[in-house]
Amino acid sequence: MNLSEALDIYSNSKRSREKPVARPSAILRSFGRRVGNMALCDIREVHIETFLNGPLTGLSTWRSKYFALYRFFEYWQAREKISGFVMPGARGGGRTTFLPYIYSRAELRRLIREIPNTQKGCSVDVDTFRTTLFFLYGTGAFVSEVLRLRCKDVNLKSKQVTLYSEKFALGRMLPIGDDLCKILRLYSKRHNSGSDPNGFFLRTCGGKRIESSILSARFRKIRIACGVSRSGGSRLQPRLHDLRHTFAVHRLTTWLKHGANMHQMIPILSAYLGQVGLASAERYLQLTPERFRTQLKLLSPRNGKRRWRDDPILMRFLDQL
Repeated sequence: MNLSEALDIYSNSKRSREKPVARPSAILRSFGRRVGNMALCDIREVHIETFLNGPLTGLSTWRSKYFALYRFFEYWQAREKISGFVMPGARGGGRTTFLPYIYSRAELRRLIREIPNTQKGCSVDVDTFRTTLFFLYGTGAFVSEVLRLRCKDVNLKSKQVTLYSEKFALGRMLPIGDDLCKILRLYSKRHNSGSDPNGFFLRTCGGKRIESSILSARFRKIRIACGVSRSGGSRLQPRLHDLRHTFAVHRLTTWLKHGANMHQMIPILSAYLGQVGLASAERYLQLTPERFRTQLKLLSPRNGKRRWRDDPILMRFLDQL
């Protein structure tokens, strides 16, 4: 059996048992392109190590690639299509040094002002691109969730939107603020009046779904024109996805300024972002300004404060999200 056949069978098997997850499938396809269509039984540890240790591969990406391949080869070993387990040992612990870029409010204003100057030759008009950036920053949604958004998913009367992810079959309903609701209402009047409810809410000039690659390429032009970049000439420059992280950090900073109970607000933020656990939301605390460090120490469990799970009102609220 050759590799391409093995990949097809494995992908179809997973698709029949569960909702497919895009990232592992993309990793396996990438592996297939890297090693070529060789016989499955001829793949050795060196082929896998070469793929895993590509340039600019951080710890998080390395692990995603490793465990996607691990499950694939485990599947075929159980069916006796390969004689021995070919996976190299997993990397030890340690922490990735990569930190997301957090845009300042001044940088966000510069990015918005620069949008009209990048319209030439782009299939996404100025109003649509501007509304997309406001939506990403105002909700912390994934880019893919925003591009999937259909007219029927936006309820401006109740100030709610329903987002659908690549990873989960069920959508999540989010309340939105007054400012974002006003922006979406104006956009809808200009672009979606009388539109098909199943049509995309944000779309190209030709009425089609916006491709994430087009959005990212234009955002890069805008960012460069505005001079928004990491210092030191890093190749890991600010991304469109970093608007999600910026939303989270700006929310936390605002709550800290107003003395909010962070034991309550962190799980609310986590649920709003569609995260399964609290670890990702708590990670944003280290990205808040230094002046809040003293307040953040109060979140330590060693201080004996009641934890968020002890609050029945909060738990009922989270159940409704």
